[in-house]
Amino acid sequence: MATLRRIGTSRGGEPLMRLDIDGGPRTALVVGGPHPNEPIGSITALHLAESLCADPALRRRLGHSWHIIGCIDPDGAKLNYSWFDRPHDRLAYFRGFYRPAFFDQIEWTFPLDHRGMTFEATLPEVHAWMESIDELRPDLMPSLHNSDTGGVFYYLSRNTSDLPRRLSALPPLFGLTLDVGEPESPGAPLYAPAVFGQWDTPEEIDYLIEHGKAPDSWSAGDSSFSYARKYATTGLIAEVPLWSDATFSDTSPSTVPLDELREQEHATTQHTLQILGDVYAEAADHIDPGSAFARACRDRLTSKPSVVPPTTGRLATRAEVASQAQSRHLLRLRYGSMLVRLLASNPALLPLHAQMTHTYQQWERESVADTPPAVPVHVAAGIQLAAITTAATC
Repeated sequence: MATLRRIGTSRGGEPLMRLDIDGGPRTALVVGGPHPNEPIGSITALHLAESLCADPALRRRLGHSWHIIGCIDPDGAKLNYSWFDRPHDRLAYFRGFYRPAFFDQIEWTFPLDHRGMTFEATLPEVHAWMESIDELRPDLMPSLHNSDTGGVFYYLSRNTSDLPRRLSALPPLFGLTLDVGEPESPGAPLYAPAVFGQWDTPEEIDYLIEHGKAPDSWSAGDSSFSYARKYATTGLIAEVPLWSDATFSDTSPSTVPLDELREQEHATTQHTLQILGDVYAEAADHIDPGSAFARACRDRLTSKPSVVPPTTGRLATRAEVASQAQSRHLLRLRYGSMLVRLLASNPALLPLHAQMTHTYQQWERESVADTPPAVPVHVAAGIQLAAITTAATC
């Protein structure tokens, strides 16, 4: 039996819905759209729900009762709607891009109290997710994300049985490559190629304190994985890209030292943030500081110190070089676009809007040569679906 129930209300007044599907003795909680610029997970959740409802044999084989939240951040999704019907139009994607400030992200605003760093401003959407975790005590919890570019990679809340090896084997079956560059969180343990242990906020705080980089306060909270640890839940994130090529799995050495590559990336990041920060500061008196785009831009411009990995003394791989190039473009195009949209909100800012638009269009042109081939949506969703069913049978 399948039951659709309302589990909460978003900040913008949208209903938060969960589909409960009776099945086996174990429990799975599947959450789509924790980041609203990542809609592949909502597509995966829909296909999973359809498959489970239509196939009793599949439900028996997987051995779980399923609880599926198709979109946990409908308000943020609305701000990305303009490109949802053109997911591989790179210009449309970035020009219509919205990603919340860190302290507005559903995935990273669970309660936190660790070594003097606290976060209690949990969002209504997070409360709904937390209540589902506490009600269901899930054995398995896939949180469905997708990346802009790169290869496929995963995060697991714990190293369990042979699941990491099986996850690594999935992308080639779909004609995609693993992303064997550096993890998003330096220091995250590696369980199998492109399968990492989740590095939650407490671990990051510990790292920053040990390296003398801890801020006085923390702007966001903990993760869903960390919250569900008390129930021994296996958390799974399957990151699938919208654009990808084989370079992201090329472990052969480049001619660039990795430490030098990291220094270049840091310098480029600081230069980009300087440009964006100068424009934002000039516009500050004419914008609503509480608007979604203002909060997102300001948060990135004042973000907490990044975790700096230790020096290596080795050459960067070709995969790491490709990843660094994409990081440069993503920072420019994501936050440049959101700043352009923010400036368009006030006629008094039209001259500044024209200036920022000119800069942004130059960044667009520079990114074209580095754009990898598009990944069909059904392929990206298929990998996530395969990852979920694989985890359910391990």
